[in-house]
Amino acid sequence: MRNRRSDREQGAYGQQQQRSEEMAAQQQEKTAPAGGQSGQGADLQRMMQQLANFIVDHDPMMVIRRTHDTVRYIRWAWNKDHAHPIDEEELRLFLCDEHYGDLTDEQRAFARQGRDKMRSVYAELCVRLLQSEIMLERGMVPDVSTYRSVFCTEGGDAPWMLDQAG
Repeated sequence: MRNRRSDREQGAYGQQQQRSEEMAAQQQEKTAPAGGQSGQGADLQRMMQQLANFIVDHDPMMVIRRTHDTVRYIRWAWNKDHAHPIDEEELRLFLCDEHYGDLTDEQRAFARQGRDKMRSVYAELCVRLLQSEIMLERGMVPDVSTYRSVFCTEGGDAPWMLDQAG
């Protein structure tokens, strides 16, 4: 039984990459401002998120990590509000290929939402990592602590004031 599932998971890898690209396009449509006009900042952000998703989608180890994190997040979010836990193995199958995985319709909808949220998180993570590395390389910030205090104010470890020198 285990080997059969592994074969299905492996066979679904190519389909998952194709769906990832389609979902990125759908996410872009959802986030576009009304009226069809988008600002330069929104276009740049979408482009960076697409690039970040491309990087993750084409690195098998990153895909595995993101899938693992997605399963953990969905299971935690589902199980905290429902009496019957969501099955981890069936959830993994569903995330690889929506034609597989014995989940209820409610669980499938919940899993799709969780998957989309985690894709967004990973896209932002990649953008922030690229930004921090480039800024460090160019000497724009002296160290990671300063970068975090400026750009990650929710978790920065060094207070930084815009109106103070040095």
